[in-house]
Parts: sequence; C-alpha cells; structure tokens
Amino acid sequence: MHGFAFVELLVSVVIIGFGLLAISALQTNALQATRTAYLRAAASEFAVAFSERMRTNTADSIYRYDEDNSVYILAPVVACYLQQASNTALTDGAAECLKVANASQTAIVNADVASMTQWVTDASGTLPQGTWALNLLRNGAVASGITAANCNFSLAAGAASQPCSLQVSLTWQELRASATVASISYTFR
Repeated sequence: MHGFAFVELLVSVVIIGFGLLAISALQTNALQATRTAYLRAAASEFAVAFSERMRTNTADSIYRYDEDNSVYILAPVVACYLQQASNTALTDGAAECLKVANASQTAIVNADVASMTQWVTDASGTLPQGTWALNLLRNGAVASGITAANCNFSLAAGAASQPCSLQVSLTWQELRASATVASISYTFR
C-alpha cells in the first residue's frame, strides 16, 4: 500500500523500454543519413576534381576556334579524354587526339584518367562498388556517333549551334545490405 506494485513497476519498465527502442531506431536512421550524405559529398568531390583537372589541362578551353568554318568545336584534348574514359567517344576522337601538339597534355590526360580510376577504386570503403564514366552530352542526352565538329557553336547572330557538354558521373551501392544504387553527375561545358 505504501509503494509501487509489481504490475506498476512492469508497466513503467515496458514504457521506458519502448522509449529506448525508439531512441535507438532514431539514432540508427541518423547514422544511415549521415553515411548517405558522406557518400554523396565524396562522389561530388571526385566528379568536380576530375572536371577541374580537365579544365586545367585544356587551359579552361573545352572548345577551340575553327578558323576555316568560323565556329567553336571541341578541343583535341577533350577528344583524348573522351577516347580514354568514355563509352560515348567521338567517332573522330583518335584523329582529334592526334592533333594535340603538346605531348605533356596527352600524358596529363592519361594521368588524370588513371587518378580518377584510382580514386574510385581506393574509395571502395567510401563508395562501395563505385564506378565512374565521362559522358558527352548533346541536347541534354548522351551523344554517340558524332564528330568533334558536330559539337559546335558560333558567336555570330542567328547561327545554328549544337554545343556539347561533358558529364562526369559516379555510381555506387548506397547501402551495403541492399541493391540500392545511387549516382551523382556533374555536367560542365
């Protein structure tokens, strides 16, 4: 009569137990969300770093001026990147890549592609089953079977242009126990 009954004690333990279970579930969800955010941030950093390497190697000139036709077309160095790292290479990519006069630019292309592959491979703990690709986009879709001259634009008023963009995309397995695949892409011109 002057204390808690055994039943009251059991009810309070059950209520506290449910509360602790809810807190642990909340903590687990928070940890999963943190991991997902970390994976996306890492993938984003890899994509941006590779695109910045490309920009640096091309002296921030993804396009070059074609004086014969008065249009801008993809630079030969970009063709080298597409030839090395893309499933959507230009049909004249090998010929365009041979136009690169500076041998160190070609060496940098090879080093950049190898570095990106190594980053993704080394990040298998970070990006489980990670893969990457460099895509050529035209009109917002992955382009294939086109030449460097097809990715052109002109500064002349009224000129028809179809500039291309480059996209670095990464995919990885989101959760270790599931088959959920996540991806991120960074598009630039």
